Amino acid sequence: MTKWQWRVYLQMNNGQNGQNGQGSQPDTRNAPASLTLVTFGAGTLRCAVESHQVAALSLVTLDAPRDDEGHALPARHAGTLLGLPGPHIATGHQLRMRHPAGLFALDVGEPVALRVFPPDAIHPLPPLLAARCRLPFLRALALDPTTGLILILDWIRLPWPLP
Repeated sequence: MTKWQWRVYLQMNNGQNGQNGQGSQPDTRNAPASLTLVTFGAGTLRCAVESHQVAALSLVTLDAPRDDEGHALPARHAGTLLGLPGPHIATGHQLRMRHPAGLFALDVGEPVALRVFPPDAIHPLPPLLAARCRLPFLRALALDPTTGLILILDWIRLPWPLP
């Protein structure tokens, strides 16, 4: 694992340093050989989140999204949260996302897929983009030979209550 791949791995794991006792080189013995992501569409963009952040997947219905106990969930469209020009109409699929403050429903575009990415396909944000980015939940980029650029998002960093 290269130095920048390790940095992305650390960023994706909430800054846990995973350093060995010497503090100079990362200890890659426990580093994953790959990263499992749920990919989806948001407007013309391809996005992804780590699979552990997704509690469930369902089709969009006319009824308000509810959790297992019947409580209404806040719902947003991925395009709205990304600041894409709208209107954003709920079609396709809905992800139930885990957030420290609770579950929320996220309307996403198709195709939705569970994919495994090798570490060399994940890239940290370029420094200029990271410094100027207004999306605190944009964590990294993935390059896929078939779909192109994929934005890796971390909804745990999304402000609550949802914007």
